Formats: sequence, C-alpha cells, structure tokens
Amino acid sequence: RFVHEELRKRILNTPNVHLHEIDGTDDHVHMAVSVPPTLTPSTWIGQLKGGSSHEINRRIRPSGKCLQWQAGYGVTSFAT
Repeated sequence: RFVHEELRKRILNTPNVHLHEIDGTDDHVHMAVSVPPTLTPSTWIGQLKGGSSHEINRRIRPSGKCLQWQAGYGVTSFAT
C-alpha cells in the first residue's frame, strides 16, 4: 500500500483538488477526486504516476523490486 499512500500525499498537495477516496489492490488503483476545470487530466495523472513511481522506487530499490505503471489510465466523469 506504499503506492496508495504516496498518491494520497501527492493528491492532497495538489491545489484545488479534493480526494474523496483511493483504494485498489497491490497492482490496481482507483481514485475518486474532484478537480478544477483548469487541471488537465493527462498532465496531472502523468505527474502523479511519475512522481509516485520515483519516490516508491527510491524506497524499495534495495529489495530489487521496481514499480512500473501501465502505459494508460481511465477517467470517468460524473456530477452530483
């Protein structure tokens, strides 16, 4: 769950973004977030994936393991 905690930290540090929930499994993440219309999802997701993998790999590298994100992601938009 290192990944979920790292993502949570990064989401909470993103201005004007509200984290509703983050969950998943060891190899799959689901997030429910509210984002402002000025935030470009592809850029933001890229930053989340890049920054979190860099930090996680720095922490787990001595174990010989490596976090690698899949190439894509999915976004679903919904309203209240």
